[in-house]
Amino acid sequence: MLRPEPDDGFAFKTPFAVLGRSTRELIIEFGDEESAWNPETGRRYSVRVQAQIHPSDEWVDVVTFGWWAPPTTATLNRYIAYANSPA
Repeated sequence: MLRPEPDDGFAFKTPFAVLGRSTRELIIEFGDEESAWNPETGRRYSVRVQAQIHPSDEWVDVVTFGWWAPPTTATLNRYIAYANSPA
């Protein structure tokens, strides 16, 4: 069972491989207790996803997009889907 709590036991940092020309659906948590980022609700943030593509050690940009923080703080501590829009 996944729970959005700091002690949920699923906070393992690990790489994951995706075969070329394929996809993989994942739930990914960003940040950790040290960074403790709390986005302001209803605000737009620019998000950049980067990857290390084997065998290189360099990080390369994969995609950049606008992400709207959930409209209420109640949504920030739950795994709930919501529209990526300001409303």
